[in-house]
Amino acid sequence: MKCLTIDVGGTYIKYGLVENGIISCKGKKPTPAVPLKWGEDVDEELAILFRKKYREYFDTLREIFLELGDGIDGIAMSVAGILDSRTGYVYSGGALCYISEINFADEVSRLCNGVPVTIENDAKAAAMAELSSGVLKGIKDASVVLFGTAIGGCTICNGEIIRGSNQFSGEFSSIKLRSSSGTKETWGNLGVHTMYDEYAAQKGIEKGAVTGEMLFEKAEAGDKKACEIVRNYCRLMCEPICNLQVVTDPQVIAIGGGISSQRLFIDMLREEVERSCKEIKSPNYPTPTLVACKYRNDANLIGAYLHFIDIMQAEENERTM
Repeated sequence: MKCLTIDVGGTYIKYGLVENGIISCKGKKPTPAVPLKWGEDVDEELAILFRKKYREYFDTLREIFLELGDGIDGIAMSVAGILDSRTGYVYSGGALCYISEINFADEVSRLCNGVPVTIENDAKAAAMAELSSGVLKGIKDASVVLFGTAIGGCTICNGEIIRGSNQFSGEFSSIKLRSSSGTKETWGNLGVHTMYDEYAAQKGIEKGAVTGEMLFEKAEAGDKKACEIVRNYCRLMCEPICNLQVVTDPQVIAIGGGISSQRLFIDMLREEVERSCKEIKSPNYPTPTLVACKYRNDANLIGAYLHFIDIMQAEENERTM
C-alpha cells in the first residue's frame, strides 16, 4: 500500500511517500503560523488572521497532494492537538490554534480528489512507530515527549496507547508549571524556540533567524553562550519530566521531535534529570530513563502510515464480516 504521509509541525509541514514502511520523496514546506502563546485569548484581529492562515494551511496540503498524490492509496496525517483518530475530527489544533472543531480528515479528502484520509495525534503517531520497531518495541510502560514548537506527549501502559475519556491524555503542553520567579507557565509555552529566541537576543540576531541546527552547531563548536542556553533549557525540563515518572512510572521516556537527533541535547537532558533526582531526598525515587526515538524526525510519518494501515484493515474486516 502506497501512502502520502504528512506530518504537520509548528514550523514545517513534512511529507513523503511511504510504501511497505519505507519513506521516499521527502520534503517540507513552512507551516502557516500565528503569533499566539499557548492558552492566550483570541481577539478580533487574530480571528481575521486565523481565517487567512486556515486557507493557507489547506492550500499547502493541496499543493503537496498535487506534487506527490499520483497513484496513492490514501493520505496518512500526523497533526498536533486533541482529536478523534477514528472519525478524523479535530477538537483543537494545539499550537495551530486556527484548526479546531472540524472533521479534518473529511476536509483534506475533499480537497484531494476523495482519496481516503486518516489522522493521528503527532505524539501518538511517534509512539506507534517506536512501539512497532523502534526503541519502545517490547516495552510495556513508557512515555513519549515530543519537543517542538509546543510539547507533545503520549502515555503507554501495558503496551497500549492511552487516549483518555476526552482524547486528552498526553496533552503535555497543558501541564502547569511555576517558574522560579513564581509566575505561572505551561509546558507548551516552553517549546524549543525559547532556546533559539534567547540565543538570538543574547547575540543581537534577528528573532526567528536562529534555527536548531545553528544553535547546536555553535554549542558543539564550543560557543559558551549556546552551551549555557541549552543547559539551562534542559534544567527547566527536569520538573515536568520527573512529574511524568511519578504519575505513570514508565520504564523509559522516549524523546522525539527534530531536536532528538541532537546528541548534545539528549546527553545534557539526561545529566540534568539525573542531577535533579539526586537532589530529591528519597532513596526510592526512580530516575527517569531517557532514550532518543529511533526514527527521530521520521517517527510521526511512520506512525501515521501504520495508523492508516490499521484503519484500512479494520474497514476491510468490517466489509467482509
